[in-house]
Amino acid sequence: MKKFSKRIWAIVLAAAVIFSFSTVWALSEQDIALKSAEGEKPQTTEVSLPDHMIINQVYGTGANMNGAVSHGFIELYNPTGQPVDLNGYSVQYASLTGEADGAWRVKALAGTIPPKHSFLIRCAGAKHDNNRYEIADTKIDMDWDMVINNDVFEVALVSDTEPLPEILDENNRDNVVDLLGATNGEQLIGDPPEPAIRNYNGNPLTSISKQKSARRKSFFDTGDNSEDFEDIDYREDKTEDAVLEPLKPKYTGSGAWGDDSVVIETPVITKQIYEKTVEKNANASLEIDVFRIAGAEYRYQWFRNDTRSSENGTLIPEETDSTYDIPAGVIGTYYYYCEVTVYDPDDETDKKTAVSVAAQVNVVDEITDEPADHVIINQVYGSGDDGQSAISHGFIELYNPTDSDIPLSDYSLQYSQGKEDDDKNDRPNEWEILGDLSGKMIKAHCSFLILCDPVAETQLAPRYTISNYDIKINFVLNNRAVQFALVEGKQLLSPQITNEEYGKVIDLVGAVNDAKAGDKVYHFKGSRSIEGISKQKSVRRLSFTSSIETETDFESLDYRTPTGKEGETAISEAKLAEVRPRYSGDGVWGTDTPPPTNNPTDTDTPVDTPPPTNNPTNTDTPVDTPPPTNNPTDTDTPVDTPPPTASPGGAAASIPQPPAKITHAPSGQTAVSAVSPPAKPVSLKLKNKKSRKLAVSWKKVSKANGYQVLIAKNKKFNNGRKTKSLKKTRWTFTKLQKKKTYFVKVRAYRNINKGKRFGKWSGIKKCKIKK
Repeated sequence: MKKFSKRIWAIVLAAAVIFSFSTVWALSEQDIALKSAEGEKPQTTEVSLPDHMIINQVYGTGANMNGAVSHGFIELYNPTGQPVDLNGYSVQYASLTGEADGAWRVKALAGTIPPKHSFLIRCAGAKHDNNRYEIADTKIDMDWDMVINNDVFEVALVSDTEPLPEILDENNRDNVVDLLGATNGEQLIGDPPEPAIRNYNGNPLTSISKQKSARRKSFFDTGDNSEDFEDIDYREDKTEDAVLEPLKPKYTGSGAWGDDSVVIETPVITKQIYEKTVEKNANASLEIDVFRIAGAEYRYQWFRNDTRSSENGTLIPEETDSTYDIPAGVIGTYYYYCEVTVYDPDDETDKKTAVSVAAQVNVVDEITDEPADHVIINQVYGSGDDGQSAISHGFIELYNPTDSDIPLSDYSLQYSQGKEDDDKNDRPNEWEILGDLSGKMIKAHCSFLILCDPVAETQLAPRYTISNYDIKINFVLNNRAVQFALVEGKQLLSPQITNEEYGKVIDLVGAVNDAKAGDKVYHFKGSRSIEGISKQKSVRRLSFTSSIETETDFESLDYRTPTGKEGETAISEAKLAEVRPRYSGDGVWGTDTPPPTNNPTDTDTPVDTPPPTNNPTNTDTPVDTPPPTNNPTDTDTPVDTPPPTASPGGAAASIPQPPAKITHAPSGQTAVSAVSPPAKPVSLKLKNKKSRKLAVSWKKVSKANGYQVLIAKNKKFNNGRKTKSLKKTRWTFTKLQKKKTYFVKVRAYRNINKGKRFGKWSGIKKCKIKK
């Protein structure tokens, strides 16, 4: 169970209610300092514990079957050191879904909440067959016959009993002590569609359901529901009894809780950047995050170094935030790391420190799409184990973009599962080795396929069945949060990869299904992981280049059978033939020029695969000693991520000036780079159309074979990012959020036999969705 700080303000709420309201709703200078760029959440580690009552947990059981709790409920909590008289207060509920009209329903409160106690309001029950948790008549403080919706609810704790205005703003909610808004996703209602949720602090929590409550993570009140609350899954197969027990709603009879001392543990780093390539004078940053200890506070200090080491670096004055803006004024290779200290705010001598890896930052004149000079992870897919998978097996496809055959005997492919949406453990997991690469070879410009366990036999036939592979392992790959590392040597990586270990990492890929839903991985190159993997979707490189920014270098491929419906993402049969996973027997692909070889292709070493078949599925080539092919069917190549090599040298200059120049040595080139990239698109135009659509157009680029369009909710393209590849010079994005501003950029590409060579991105344009 989480433990909380001893330092709680001992202020009687009833005597200081006006002060409390102003601190909750008015944007003070501290609030402004805590908020970063538009759309980003405020830092939680700098916010003091509240001096007022708070909404601790809310659950909507709805009126349907199969809820996990017998009744809806609203749990309040008093984190102060004094009792709070509830007479004159009310809890108010509103919802726009179902038969609700959006008006606030009022429940007047009575009684007293002692210090560090909960107050439980049991709401209407529903027709459930088997409740995981039954709220007994004897363990509540008040009953209310209100049905709390399980799709969308708004709950307010109010200092009087007058119904609130339907829409709250800064001018009409001075009497609101606390407010929680939550949905089970981005729901819309009406014609034209409008957001179903209107009243919340900061951003709403978006993961409730008839199985999941919204519960405050700690006693912090940052003014952002999505930051302060998390979902608690009451189903037996999702949350163990020992984990759920301390999270269940409490009432005054449960006694005081949450007043334990802070237990300081060594910080667990959950996000750090291993390597990043930026263009000279570009805006870029490094970021670190840690597993939070409730009630504790954190300090950050950034250092620079001349080598990949997190020791004996030079302190960078005033760089004491979790994010560090990189000085990119001089071309070269530099190293930065962050020291994180967690401490008890009541006893600053009680502290522990952790240090991040030294992030390698490559500052280059311009980012080019030079092919990698090593084996890369090209495509990954996790089938999961619960059916409805679009591909017959999970797999990992490696690719050799170089001109030389590369033995794999001295390598290991390592796997670590990330954090799924309903997993409360936000800590890196152990790594494990997938298969044995001893005696294996990956030929120049060829793939190597590692096949995992098949999908469940009870499900419908998948769209694509893999018949040929190089090695097969008995392992089920997760389809929500996966991370893979191709490593030199057989030594297992640490849960948190060290500087020494990263020096042996050849390629590193992390992929999640939905970051907003809570899916998370801890290891990847660049600033963010790839998003879009599922039991229907793989993630695959767009080219063989090495930009060290995986979030823009991969695309998500939907392997489901197309239905012809507007807006669907399922790939066509032609696209499927291009991007399907390949194995060594498929021969050379992805290059205009056949690579030199000392071994004829008709003497390839047999691969570890099943016997040949007369009826190969999906046109896969038979397995044993397959014939060479000069006409591969694929027409879409992997993308870039591997690091460009660099020769560090020279000492870093003093801050704030950028370090002294370090010569950048480019990666080895292959025949792919012989094709010049297309020009940068110009005349990018955006137009908001009805029904939350955004039309994008640009001028045709000479000699371009196609284009890639990128759209996101911020200029860094890391919030709500979507990618579209197409051959025409216009596209319309649909189902966007009203009143949100979207940023767009586009780049052209030329085909390189079975791959793509990208040009530079266009300038960035933005447009607000008003209709």
